[in-house]
Amino acid sequence: MSKNTAKNIPYSKEQKEALVKRMLPPENISIAKLSQETSINRYILNNWKRRAKEKAGISTSSKKIFSAQQKFLIVM
Repeated sequence: MSKNTAKNIPYSKEQKEALVKRMLPPENISIAKLSQETSINRYILNNWKRRAKEKAGISTSSKKIFSAQQKFLIVM
């Protein structure tokens, strides 16, 4: 008997959007925790989150780039 994986389970667009929304602010649930709750592989969840951020024009790079004004506000 094979274990269910995302390859053989079709997730609707609505399901994906609802899960991605939970991984973003204000809830910010961790991918690991959501993976445990839903039994969806964490790598799949990470891909969904990354693609949603790219589609929204949000940088997915781990390097944080701050404007001069942001830097000033951080220091203050």
